Amino acid sequence: MLIYVPLSQIDDNPFQARHEYGDIAELAGHIAAALDSYPETFGLMQIPRGRVVLHGAVVPVDSLGGQPAAGKTKALPAGSEARVQLAFGHRRLRAFRHLHQAGAANYSDGYFPVHIDTLSDQQMLDAVWAENNQRKDISAVEEAELLKRKLDQVQASDGSQRDVAEAWGLARSTIANKLRLLNLPPEVQQANRDGRLSERVCADLLRVAEIQTAVDGRIWGDIGSNWQRLDAPAAFIANVLAKPENVTSDNVRAYTDKALRYAGDTLPAAVAKHAVQDNVVQELCKGCHFRVNQVCLKPECLETKKKRLREDMVYDVAAEFGLPVSWIGDDFTPAKHEPATRSAIAEAWKNRDKLPPIDFVVGWQLGSGVRPFPPDDGSYFISDYRSDEEFDNNGRAGIVIGVRDGYLPQDVATAVSQTNGTTAQVEDVATMQLRNAWDTAAKKHITAMTKAAKAALIEEWGWQLSDRTIRIAPALIQKPDADEPDGYEAVAKLLVNFLWERGQGVAHEYQPFEMARVIRAALARAGLNPDSTLCSGVRAYDLQRDAELILDFWYDLRTYGSKERKQGAHGEIKRLLAIWPNDDDETLAMLRVELERARRDGEKVLAAKAQRDAILQDPDADLDEVEGAADDLMAEVTAELEEAGVL
Repeated sequence: MLIYVPLSQIDDNPFQARHEYGDIAELAGHIAAALDSYPETFGLMQIPRGRVVLHGAVVPVDSLGGQPAAGKTKALPAGSEARVQLAFGHRRLRAFRHLHQAGAANYSDGYFPVHIDTLSDQQMLDAVWAENNQRKDISAVEEAELLKRKLDQVQASDGSQRDVAEAWGLARSTIANKLRLLNLPPEVQQANRDGRLSERVCADLLRVAEIQTAVDGRIWGDIGSNWQRLDAPAAFIANVLAKPENVTSDNVRAYTDKALRYAGDTLPAAVAKHAVQDNVVQELCKGCHFRVNQVCLKPECLETKKKRLREDMVYDVAAEFGLPVSWIGDDFTPAKHEPATRSAIAEAWKNRDKLPPIDFVVGWQLGSGVRPFPPDDGSYFISDYRSDEEFDNNGRAGIVIGVRDGYLPQDVATAVSQTNGTTAQVEDVATMQLRNAWDTAAKKHITAMTKAAKAALIEEWGWQLSDRTIRIAPALIQKPDADEPDGYEAVAKLLVNFLWERGQGVAHEYQPFEMARVIRAALARAGLNPDSTLCSGVRAYDLQRDAELILDFWYDLRTYGSKERKQGAHGEIKRLLAIWPNDDDETLAMLRVELERARRDGEKVLAAKAQRDAILQDPDADLDEVEGAADDLMAEVTAELEEAGVL
């Protein structure tokens, strides 16, 4: 039914999401120019469609009587309480209002032609989509708002995005991507509505907005490395809105990558899928707002989940094999660092059903180790995992097999050899408990040696200071408001401590044994006798100190140290053994045994290095031997670079 409605009684479609309608004056001119061709519709070639609503209810078409007005067949009387809601034709309505307000001829009566139907809310929303989805001037955010309303309608009848896709001829992925735009900050949505930001840039800004939401409550400047500074996501978005003409999708994506590295940690798939309930943001990481792609922006939650996954995996494997769990590093460290011991443990594990009971344990440790599961190629269960591969694949990359105290007994190693015909000789090395004890003792020895060396230097220097030095030195070293040192000894102490900490000689960080050598050299260069200066007065104690320092040094570098350092340490061990007393002191007797063990171990290690070097230099060497020697050399170089902080 065609009726004519007063402009004051016409409303937009309640589902209309469009805010920009282009050049209305231009459209009004086109309509007025077509008046002679289409007089019945005031110049409109296509009549807008709508419905009549009275007190919020839709009025059926067949109940509309209508009265003639301004010579028209049917009209909605002016002043009627009924109103017309347009289904489509919003630009034409605005053009008519423009002509009416401008006093254009033939438009002064203020009536607008509308084809009236009994339209439901669903039909009204569909009409908005049909009117707008082919237009270039409707924004992506406005399309998303229409899709959201349609989705709300179908969900009220237990529908889904699939139903919206079928009704409006869209792909489900298109609907999902459009709807995500409604998660953007309001100011970004408005920038898309008015054409300042493209849909693609807005879609990329979604990640930036997600990062900002996830880190809210944390001070952005306190996140990440101190040397690296990056604008906070909110600041980046503000800069984009300030100069949208300078922004591209590539710019936004580059910032997003930096922001994720800056504020988040990689989320391994195994961790994301591991269900944890206590002290985490949510049981599974799927759908968590702190997760952006494969990055977690809640580090404390991620660490909690990693810890729980390690524990759960270890206990699951322990139950699978019927073994106890151990969190003691000494039970696994030899298998991690010492190839011969690792091979022996691997062979023992592989042949465990044929051997006497062995005190195996299950734990978690990265790096080289004995794995309880055979790899696909069926080789020994030895793997070398980096820390970033800790939870690869099924999350079990860090699970290792060890033995109590870290070493197989010699008789077990022999039984392994007899079982499978391989050589599984356990390395003749000190236990981890002894190594840890020597490491602790070596640090204490350096503290005592430093104290003794400083005291000797202070005493030597104090009586040689002039009155002028006593005045000048504190003035250059101390803060202006510090108390002046009282006397020659106090100034000497001030000078020695200052130069010790800031000089190029003893100020550097050294391994304890090397630090002891630096201290001795410094004393000698200062004209003091290192032996008498550092002597405790108890020969047994001094021997114990020297032995613990060199033993700590040897076991620090035996696996990955350079050939020259190993040769130097081995020579010092032999020198100590040459002067070692044969008496009844229990501690010295034990240390002699360990020095002898270290001497034998050094001979084997140096011989193995010499053999490897010979293989690498022999042009006729077997290819497999060359590859094995090269792999060993690469492992040593990599370990040294890691220790130096290069890798």
